[in-house]
Amino acid sequence: MVLRHGMDIDRLQTPGVYVGTTTGEIYASPDAGDTWMRLAAKLPRVQGITAAVV
Repeated sequence: MVLRHGMDIDRLQTPGVYVGTTTGEIYASPDAGDTWMRLAAKLPRVQGITAAVV
């Protein structure tokens, strides 16, 4: 189980969806969620995000 903590959509791509988890992983989907790839792992745990720019 992956707990999603943050999500954003890149409307300039087809749409690209990005998800950050509370366990330190970042995932991306280039096709609106049909397929996913892990972009980063083993990042420090996140307690909270106020704002982010991707």
